[in-house]
Amino acid sequence: MARIDDYMQENPNVYISDADYKLALKNERFADDLIEGKTSYYTAQQAGDEAGMMAAHRLVEGARMGFGDNGGYSGGDAGDKYIPLGSRTTSQFGFSGGGGGGGGGGGYLQNAYDSARAAQRAATEAAIRQYQAQIPEIRDNYRDARTDAYTYARTTALGNNEALAAMGLAGSAYTGPTSGYSETSRVRQDTALGSALNRLTADERKALAAIENAIIDARLKGDAAMAGLDNTYALKFADAQRYDAEQEYKRYQEQMQNELKMTQYQSQYQSDADAAAQKAREQEYKNAYNLWTKGVTTPEIAAILGLGEGVLPASYMPKAATAASSSSSSKSASSSAAAQNEAASLSQIANYQEIKAGLMGSFSNPYDALRYVDNLGADFYISLVGKTLYDQLVKDLNTTKGYTGK
Repeated sequence: MARIDDYMQENPNVYISDADYKLALKNERFADDLIEGKTSYYTAQQAGDEAGMMAAHRLVEGARMGFGDNGGYSGGDAGDKYIPLGSRTTSQFGFSGGGGGGGGGGGYLQNAYDSARAAQRAATEAAIRQYQAQIPEIRDNYRDARTDAYTYARTTALGNNEALAAMGLAGSAYTGPTSGYSETSRVRQDTALGSALNRLTADERKALAAIENAIIDARLKGDAAMAGLDNTYALKFADAQRYDAEQEYKRYQEQMQNELKMTQYQSQYQSDADAAAQKAREQEYKNAYNLWTKGVTTPEIAAILGLGEGVLPASYMPKAATAASSSSSSKSASSSAAAQNEAASLSQIANYQEIKAGLMGSFSNPYDALRYVDNLGADFYISLVGKTLYDQLVKDLNTTKGYTGK
């Protein structure tokens, strides 16, 4: 079961739109941000923390923009809508480098981070303003309390003076005391008034000090919360950087693999092409040879076989026309046979020279030349030059000098 399904079962009172649910199923990173944002929003809502609700909403909106297809979408003010936003111009994580915790000028993560800091700052300032707003009220309340204490003291003093005057122990309330009783009464009254005023002033100071302490505490809590945000988003930025690096490395590996495959394909293609060309050359040579052994000689055949134009195989000896009679002597026949053997020997030497020159002019190294000879077969060359010259040809071809072919 996907994590989003577990969360929805455990929190049936938290609404998840169809768009958010579908995206959370196929993207775990979005699911993490969605669950974090929804949980924070519900907690802030229960506490009546509007700034916290706004921060949570912005976090989820940023995730929708960062992970949604085709530039992401908005969930609207209540997070229950699907509003396409168009094509994205930032990376999946929105991390664009720079200092200050990663990213500058773009990306949902940076926007979410900035929004969360702004919301926390606003919440801290709102709490401080709440405490500061109590200061004038405290001052007014204690000022009124001191006024009431003074009024009460004066009223009481007048009543005591009238009672003493009725007993002949005091004069007018606005003249000095006329007896010890009236003097003692006035001292007590002044002392009581002073004590009441001092007590009220001390209480006011305590109340104001409590407000100041509450403001300091709010600032400290705000700073701690801001530090927590910085730490949380530092981890998110690090995660984004790591993800981008992994994706870049993955793209690099894919590129290297594609290039390797292309190199292997080209190498195989070239090898196949070389093999096909070699086979075609061998077939061309065999065709030319078949024609040559039948007495056909042309510049093209001579060039293919590496022979001089007009050179014929030693075995192809056209019968000479003769008008001599059948009564020729055996000595004449022996002389004619000797001449034919000598001509055949000269023909083999000529063939040997032409074949050697042709092979060394066609190939650039002994390996290719000897492989070519081997493919055509020893019998083929022996028929042209004889066994002795064939062995010499193989020996000569083994040298590394004299090759001029490509």
